[in-house]
Amino acid sequence: MLHPINDNYINFGKGFPIRLKPRLKARREKQLNDLIGQMISVADEKTEPISRFTYNHTQSVRLRPVPGEEPVAAKYINDWGSHIFPKYCIFFHDGSSTVTNYQKFFEHLVSDNSVQVLAVEYPGFGNYKHIKGTYENIETTAKAAYDYLINNFKAKPEEINLVVHSFGATVAANLAKKVDCNSVTLISPITSISQLKQYFNKTTGVVSNTLTRVKNNILAAVRPRKYDSLNISENAGKIKGKIFVMSSCNDPVTNIKWVDNLVKRIKKNGKQVTFLRDTEKGNELTRKNACIISELMTSLD
Repeated sequence: MLHPINDNYINFGKGFPIRLKPRLKARREKQLNDLIGQMISVADEKTEPISRFTYNHTQSVRLRPVPGEEPVAAKYINDWGSHIFPKYCIFFHDGSSTVTNYQKFFEHLVSDNSVQVLAVEYPGFGNYKHIKGTYENIETTAKAAYDYLINNFKAKPEEINLVVHSFGATVAANLAKKVDCNSVTLISPITSISQLKQYFNKTTGVVSNTLTRVKNNILAAVRPRKYDSLNISENAGKIKGKIFVMSSCNDPVTNIKWVDNLVKRIKKNGKQVTFLRDTEKGNELTRKNACIISELMTSLD
């Protein structure tokens, strides 16, 4: 079992502590960014760019997460009724599509449940090749979206809910440990680089040779600490809002065992989490998901 000593050392059980060299952190970041690069290519081939958003109650929002770079667009979806009882949702999509693929889901949230949605497109995805698609830039884009709601809509942190699908769980967990929010809903979440690789391979059929060569014992040594940007269980323990996890027992992409283990680790870190299992098969977001999410938001009012 691994025990933290400080930021630079890990104690392997009864043995002497060994130093985690900085290059291990750099290697992990490179692995993640390489994988994101592959995701961008697949998203370009299999999905539509954000400019083809066709839902009527939609307007473009320009975020500038990287100083000196051209802005990245998000989509703000709203219906008149949602102004009466403000419920803001920042949505982070998965790694093999763009926000355009979720239009029906957004429509259900807005028209059926009076939720205002800010759908964030990641740098590098869709039309946004002018900003490099790295995990660091994705994180800064997420923070820019949160700041946009606070500054432009005067939204209160207790009115903001993060809703994410798959890879988006990593983005939301890192954001929600830094800012206040009402709730975080993780749908079919990915929990580590190794699991992300498995998910990506199942979804696209692409094999990441770089990740395949990484030894499992290296992953086990580095994953529990801050050297893994995908360590959702550690980050979720620092979230101030409520945590909801949704997953299907028959999800063909995200193994339910991953989600079970994630929930156990979050609880072990002293954080309350509500786990909603669905017996239906599927990884896609539906009207049913939208209704459940809206009910969760309302229950927290």
